[in-house]
Amino acid sequence: MTLGDATVVFFTGPVFSALFASWMLGEPYGLFDRVASVVCLLGVAMVVRPQGQMGWGAVSALVGAMSGALAYCVVRKVGTGVHPMVHVVYFGALSFVGSAVMMFLVQEPRMPVAMSEWALMLALGGFAFVGQALLNRGLQLAPTGPATLMRNLDVVFAFILGITLFDEIPSWMAVLGALTIIACTVAMGLHKWGKRSLT
Repeated sequence: MTLGDATVVFFTGPVFSALFASWMLGEPYGLFDRVASVVCLLGVAMVVRPQGQMGWGAVSALVGAMSGALAYCVVRKVGTGVHPMVHVVYFGALSFVGSAVMMFLVQEPRMPVAMSEWALMLALGGFAFVGQALLNRGLQLAPTGPATLMRNLDVVFAFILGITLFDEIPSWMAVLGALTIIACTVAMGLHKWGKRSLT
């Protein structure tokens, strides 16, 4: 699965966030949200379809989207009473333990050898740390609509990086699916934002 396709499937997260938020936070999940969710999943089918099957990459991206949605709901449930760095520390600790276990279960462990590999690993950790801290703070402060719009830029960047760095040219079906998913998540975000601004 290409970088762009995996990112697009991961961006079904707002659909799962809306669903989980209705259960965990008591937020409304009306007819508009349900229709947008179904159409969004059709977009996932368009992205995954060119490969002919629902492979591990697509399954991993969907499970990641669900897990991320649950994490976002927990951050919202906890609220602004907890510093965003607390979330980052727990996320990092659990990721360290989970990654160490999965490293031995899924593949043969391999440590970075060259200095460039160590530099890339440090850069990855640094960017992930800063990104997670800012995401947590944004989730605490920003209205749902603008936050959803900003997060969808990840899809654009993933396609651009996939094309420029890895020569991954997306199929027209994958692009159509990506546009469908983005349209649905943006529509859901703006719909919730509009409803909140009216109250």
